[in-house]
Amino acid sequence: ENADESFVNHNFSKVKIRFEGDKIRLILGTYEGKIVIVARSTMHVTQVIDAHEGCLTGFVIDEHNDRLFSGGSDSLIIMWSLEKMCLLHRFDSHLDAITCLDSNESSGYMVSTSEDGRVKIWNKQTGMLLHTLRGHILGVNS
Repeated sequence: ENADESFVNHNFSKVKIRFEGDKIRLILGTYEGKIVIVARSTMHVTQVIDAHEGCLTGFVIDEHNDRLFSGGSDSLIIMWSLEKMCLLHRFDSHLDAITCLDSNESSGYMVSTSEDGRVKIWNKQTGMLLHTLRGHILGVNS
């Protein structure tokens, strides 16, 4: 895609920046569920991926394991190869829209929250669900 067309045609919901040596790559999520990869040096779109049905609501970058996790209003969490940007695994553990994905860079864990009122703790390396915390009557936003 042409970079100008791509920026005009998408409404961005999330932004992450990945540093690759002396290069910087922008990883953008859209309200249309796409992941848009932009080379910062040229500001050209290098890749557009149809990732989620509906809004892309969160990202976690796991540099150590070369993974990107995306969450969406479709209730899915998707694990991507960060280098190749190919789908590695889909997780459909939540019952409603993902509202937040978060992780500490040095931790091996990721937390997801959802409109289903659940908080889930994941192993970033394996993608395995470790714990589900219940008890919220309404959705959990962050």
